[in-house]
Amino acid sequence: MYRRIFLLIVVTEWIFHTAFSQDIPIGTWRTHASYQSAKTLAIARNTVYAGSTGSFFSYDSETTQLQTLSKLDGFSNTSISKLAYDTQTGTLIVAYNDGIIDLLQGTELYTITSIASSISITTSKQNNHILINNKLAYLAYDFGVVVVDLLSHQIKETYQNLGVNGATLAIYGTAILNTKIYLATASGVLFAPQTGVNLLDFTSWNRISTSEGVPAGAATMIAVFANQIYAVYATNEIFKLANEKWSKAIELPQSKPLFLKVSQQKLLVGYPQKIVVWNGQAAITLAHSLILYPLDAEYTSSGTVWIADVVSGLLGNEKGDFQQYAPSGTIPGPFQRLEHWDSEIVALPGGYTNSYTAKQDTAGFSVFTSSGWQNYISRSNDVPRRIPATKDLITSTYNPVNQTYYVASFGEGILVKSPDSNWQRLSENGAPPASAKVTGMTVDTNGTLWVLIYGAFSGEPSFYARTVEGIWKAYTFSIFAARQALSFVMDDYQYFWMQLSSGGLWVFDPANNRGKLLSTTTGQGGLPNASVYAVAKDSLGQIWVGTGRGAAYFFNPWEVFESQSIDAITPVYDGRQVLRDEVVTSIYIDGGNRKWFGSQNGAWLFDADITSQLAHFTSATTPLLSDNIVDIEIQPITGEVFFATDVGLISYRGTATAATATHNHVKVFPNPVRPGFSGTVGISGLAANCIVKITDMAGRLVYQTRANGGTAIWNVQNYKGQRASSGMYLIFSSSDDGTEKFVTKIAVIE
Repeated sequence: MYRRIFLLIVVTEWIFHTAFSQDIPIGTWRTHASYQSAKTLAIARNTVYAGSTGSFFSYDSETTQLQTLSKLDGFSNTSISKLAYDTQTGTLIVAYNDGIIDLLQGTELYTITSIASSISITTSKQNNHILINNKLAYLAYDFGVVVVDLLSHQIKETYQNLGVNGATLAIYGTAILNTKIYLATASGVLFAPQTGVNLLDFTSWNRISTSEGVPAGAATMIAVFANQIYAVYATNEIFKLANEKWSKAIELPQSKPLFLKVSQQKLLVGYPQKIVVWNGQAAITLAHSLILYPLDAEYTSSGTVWIADVVSGLLGNEKGDFQQYAPSGTIPGPFQRLEHWDSEIVALPGGYTNSYTAKQDTAGFSVFTSSGWQNYISRSNDVPRRIPATKDLITSTYNPVNQTYYVASFGEGILVKSPDSNWQRLSENGAPPASAKVTGMTVDTNGTLWVLIYGAFSGEPSFYARTVEGIWKAYTFSIFAARQALSFVMDDYQYFWMQLSSGGLWVFDPANNRGKLLSTTTGQGGLPNASVYAVAKDSLGQIWVGTGRGAAYFFNPWEVFESQSIDAITPVYDGRQVLRDEVVTSIYIDGGNRKWFGSQNGAWLFDADITSQLAHFTSATTPLLSDNIVDIEIQPITGEVFFATDVGLISYRGTATAATATHNHVKVFPNPVRPGFSGTVGISGLAANCIVKITDMAGRLVYQTRANGGTAIWNVQNYKGQRASSGMYLIFSSSDDGTEKFVTKIAVIE
């Protein structure tokens, strides 16, 4: 067991809570979750906690404050199975999908990792149910029951292998009545005395048989109400044990219950679009347009009902009618692709499965702006953010020439928004068909829109171009593999480098209508591995490729059609090929031409020429949500790096930004530097890769560095490594030839 301090108000060196309209400091993190869905909740005094896969937050009914919760606050992660609260010990129990258990008591957080780290548990480690009884928490899992002592914060005992002859038996819920403990299991209801027997021994448990009037098969839920045991069976029937006899609970609907729970002397049973509340005398039905698929609910002592609905999120009727309670966030993820419109980050759920079939995702897409997340969905009440109902949105682009936005689907065509219209389906002569499986789009400097199609039949177009005047041109690829392209990047010669689902690259030159297939064969690509997962262009025009065995690059992309032989170069760092044992799933080149690589083991940052590894982010050493990086995108103005993982989205404020040849809106942050600040000062808006010198007011040099793109950083130390003393300092910025200069000030307060 592991103990750590939990203080929401503390800002550590990598944690920063801020309104989304603000930039976060360099070197800090923030999460970007969807709070539109909830599957479990717990009420702790005046605070309601709600969780789902990928999101966790709380609502304080006294202050009406919504608080997002994550690894940044000390919790283990955000993929939550179940929540529960013990009033006796004041403990919030948080059970995660990976088996980790967090216990929050006041401002202290205790973590139990033994389930998650156990190699002997071969079943799912996702929690099915939590029962609290006499300062103990009984957690049901597919492998058994784990009993946690909420005072010692330790596992007291584990009941497992309770099946016939000691076989593994999935436990779906627990209940305690009088002196007996009952289990809802994959083979029905089991019970045993709480004391006097060895509960770790499967022979100590008795099974309720069909001869007692219950169905055969699994019991999926169980609860105690009014001195009676209620159990839901896999037949979707609810039975109860009263006066030592089992019978059907005719007071309740017998149709596919979603949850069974006791709260404030009431039995709550969830169904699609309603919750039935049984008080022992009569049943009332809670129904509302927002109650769609409730998975959990609780009453407060004052009579307010809180509901965790997988579709509508956290619902409450404390103000009379039911309404939604949720922090600002994205649509439900995870996200398959990240892109950007000028300075806005676009998160798209995709798209396609691992077998390249449509996912049937109807979520829409999200855009991160200076004011926070904007969600674009078909059912939006906000007309400018309402889109035609479209599945599987996978790629997008922005045309600055005519201020037009495009978002495309894997199977349902393209959506478009011009300055004088709302979102609509693109319908123009010569455009891709409405059923096109679009996998990539970009706009060139002339304003021409380029569209890539996956899975075109022989003779059908795989690539389209639309001029700014609205004229379309289509291109067909004769090679089958070329018609299975998943993404592309355009180089400086308007050659398009396309990632192929079958492996390798297809390079296409539309000006001359020619293409070339690159593979692992020497002279014909020389890729380190046939599987290609990412492709990117750096500031020198080189093409970088992420493969199933590391990264490689083409330093001479212009020769792809001019030379009979072209091979990728595999960069070497520290005597070995860069990331040679990694599946490189994503590549992004930042404003300083540094290389960000995503993999299934975290994210790496290397300098521009791969001579230095600057960072390796993992979920174990940073707030990164998962080591499985799906995509990386960087906000070009702030340098904030967004990581899409298989479980959610998180960002990190990096130290490089896009830049121009001149200084533009130079910003120093924070300024002034106040006592206790231990982070890094960022100086953004600088001319590209300029020299930056910091001096005191007498002109004595304190620090010198070079900008990464348009941003330089200062650790508030002098060249001797000593903390800068209180005072005013001058910041001088200059291009190498001295033609571009800028001077500003920063104050340090100690």
